Amino acid sequence: MANTLSMYRTVKRLGIPDSNIILMLSDDVACNPRNVFPATVFNNAARHLDLYGDNVEVDYRGYEVTVENFIRVLTGRVSPETPRSKRLLSDDRSNILVYMTGHGGNEFLKFQDAEEISSFDLADAFEQMWEKRRYHEILFMIDTCQANTMYSQIYSPNILATGSSEFGENSYSHHMDTDIGVAVIDRFTYYNLEFLEKIDMQSKATLQDLFNSYNHILIHSTPGVRNDLFRRPLEKVLVTDFFGSVQNVEITKEKYNLSVEYKNSIKPNSTTNISDKKFTSHLNQTTAIDSFSCPLSIMLGFRRFTTIGAIRRSFSSSVGTNAAKVAVLGAAGGIGQPLSLLLKQNDLISHLALYDIVNTPGVAADLSHINTKSKVTGYVRENEGLKHTLSDAHIVVIPAGVPRKPGMTRDDLFNTNAGIVRDLAVSVAQYAPKAIVAIIANPVNSTVPIVSEVFKKHGIYDQRKIFGITTLDDVRASCFVAELKGTDPRKEKIAVVGGHSGVTIVPLLSQIDSKFSDEELKALTHRIQFGGDEVVKAKAGTGSATLSMAYAASKFTNSLLRALVNNEKGVIEPTYVKSDLFSPDGIEYFASNVELGPNGAEKIYPLGKLSDYEKELIAQALPELKKNIEKGVKFVAEH
Repeated sequence: MANTLSMYRTVKRLGIPDSNIILMLSDDVACNPRNVFPATVFNNAARHLDLYGDNVEVDYRGYEVTVENFIRVLTGRVSPETPRSKRLLSDDRSNILVYMTGHGGNEFLKFQDAEEISSFDLADAFEQMWEKRRYHEILFMIDTCQANTMYSQIYSPNILATGSSEFGENSYSHHMDTDIGVAVIDRFTYYNLEFLEKIDMQSKATLQDLFNSYNHILIHSTPGVRNDLFRRPLEKVLVTDFFGSVQNVEITKEKYNLSVEYKNSIKPNSTTNISDKKFTSHLNQTTAIDSFSCPLSIMLGFRRFTTIGAIRRSFSSSVGTNAAKVAVLGAAGGIGQPLSLLLKQNDLISHLALYDIVNTPGVAADLSHINTKSKVTGYVRENEGLKHTLSDAHIVVIPAGVPRKPGMTRDDLFNTNAGIVRDLAVSVAQYAPKAIVAIIANPVNSTVPIVSEVFKKHGIYDQRKIFGITTLDDVRASCFVAELKGTDPRKEKIAVVGGHSGVTIVPLLSQIDSKFSDEELKALTHRIQFGGDEVVKAKAGTGSATLSMAYAASKFTNSLLRALVNNEKGVIEPTYVKSDLFSPDGIEYFASNVELGPNGAEKIYPLGKLSDYEKELIAQALPELKKNIEKGVKFVAEH
């Protein structure tokens, strides 16, 4: 917090008014009972200057400081009732300083110890700002562990970035206050402030001078600067272009008759800048519109708990001790109801939010009588049901769609289910842009690309967070092998790769201990590939594989939760994702074993050694899979 307040004090000293600053503080350290100097915050052990004095205007505090709110501030997608003080009122002539500090790691920064913003999130937010003409230039500064990785994904023009530490490096505190028992400021921020304290609004110091002042021996890490997207030479960029309210003016010879009242009417964020020295009741010269408006700043700070100086920051990537909110879209259907029942029993879920076009409130009321700790809510279309279901969701599971009937293939479902999935994806993009999305709706080979393309259109695409649930294929394979060999199905671990329909399903039976004759192998493979038909026929037109699918989806969702909530390592599940395994063949998506993490898909595993028969199966699967993928992509492009 002292990092952020120190930077806040500096930009105000250099002339940027509070009206041009968005200050976000996640914790009120000044009023924390652990603070032995109540109502104060200091950035040095001698406590010379109280940073938390009378002239501090905090715009977002406590649990208002979320990833969603931060991105909404940047992109301008705030609700109409949001006051001006909580808006970034910038345009294409605005220079913006974005300063962030807190707990972080490789390509992420934590918010509230409950969620995190990734380098992809930040890059996409900046791109939305550029597309909406919300900035002229941005200086992005971050102080955290592995800070330089946070700007690695930025791709928008006119952005300059600097960070405290390289990939694999920690960022360290400068010193501690023994009376308080915590470190009071971090080294990277301390030495930036040391440089900035020597300049005033008339200073000719440049950003190159600032960056040249960085000393990795003093900072104890390796600061980085990225300027490949920035068009101006750094030696010509004044520090006050971002840290101060110093403006370039152009004198004209034209006369303007302006009154004092006009001067008083000019708002702080106006892009017309009138020089006080030249302002009289009858001006014979005036300033033209500036090349960019008064710089704006976003300050963002998070609490940290340290006990001795120069300690490395520790962090956890979980969503917090209260577990996760999981949304189920299509919760009143044949898969949705048993899936919701299974999820209600999961202790890693704090809030189970259900949505369907009908009957969901009744399903939720029924489930809410089960004596497990998760809250259950149910919504339909009316009264912004999707918004309430999706807001703040960590995981969104989509079983919505019509079931398969006898004689139908998954492709037969496409025309109906494609539109349903597309519309739901649009709502997820709007209300839960950071959620992990797990798709059950068939045909999965096509619906996963549909969701991906929708997210790309909305500027929130993160390939790590979109999954097609193919777990049922693995569950069936384990069951069928155990049935044939008389073993425990729970101990049979069989990788099923490719896609999630017919010939695109490829079980890798050569990789298990059991041996099969050629006849057994072909029969078993066919049964795994077309196991869904077996259920559809047995139900005689009354439905498809709903109960086993609900079990498989619950199993996969639990694995996501273990990685997300518990930060458990080594959680591996088969799933259909954006993959490079067969990208040379033009196949963008492929199901294989994937290691799950707090950001979604952390690692895609290769297929391993394949038998000749399995190679033939994959060769047969690829053309069909490519056709399914292209169908999904084309649907979004044309609708």
